[in-house]
Amino acid sequence: MFNLPEKYRLNKKIDVKTFIKKDLNANYKKKLKECLKSVILTYQLMGEEIPSIINESYNCQVILFLDVEINDIKNSTFIGGIIQNEIKPLCIINIHDKNNERYYFAEKRLNIQDNNNVIIENTVITRQSSIFFFDNWVNELNEYLNFNNIILRENKLFFYREMMTKAFLISESNLNIDSKKLLKSNIWYNSKKVKMLLIFLKELESLKLQLKKTNENKEKVFINKEIKNLNNKIIELV
Repeated sequence: MFNLPEKYRLNKKIDVKTFIKKDLNANYKKKLKECLKSVILTYQLMGEEIPSIINESYNCQVILFLDVEINDIKNSTFIGGIIQNEIKPLCIINIHDKNNERYYFAEKRLNIQDNNNVIIENTVITRQSSIFFFDNWVNELNEYLNFNNIILRENKLFFYREMMTKAFLISESNLNIDSKKLLKSNIWYNSKKVKMLLIFLKELESLKLQLKKTNENKEKVFINKEIKNLNNKIIELV
């Protein structure tokens, strides 16, 4: 996955029962048993080649890479959400059925009230693609998320955040922005700019969805103005 070094490869099978908790309601348990076929920990990025970050907000000592097979890709958000909530470290899930796949990212921070638990701050789920036929955007994803092409190596959180932001930028084709220009820009050398870029991109996605749903001209004018402002903020980052 993403040309990760062999020294991080594990290929360790995880029992699917790990995610079927006793406190889940009966319907959730039933759906999980029907949907979740296998979970494999393919890679574990550990050690201090890319430094860990441990403070009151974050405990990022590893990044996990999971291969998750499900019965139908339409259940990917449901299954991916449960796994991301159950696994405390940062992880990238390649979630797939027999024909299609998606990637599921989740940025997490420590729960201030209970630092044994984590809170998901943000998620990115790429659009689905065929396992057998690569679209151009998938080739681009593999290029820009290649381990050797990730620039932010100050710590594992920044490393993960760069991958997550690039995945969103490449996958979301409806944002109507110059993604190639952004991908080739110097933003990726600045952790603060990468964080702001993802925030702006997610806001832009939300506004685009609102624009599709509304039939009110006055509201459309307002939303378009907000979209223009966001686009300007993104340009200013470059």
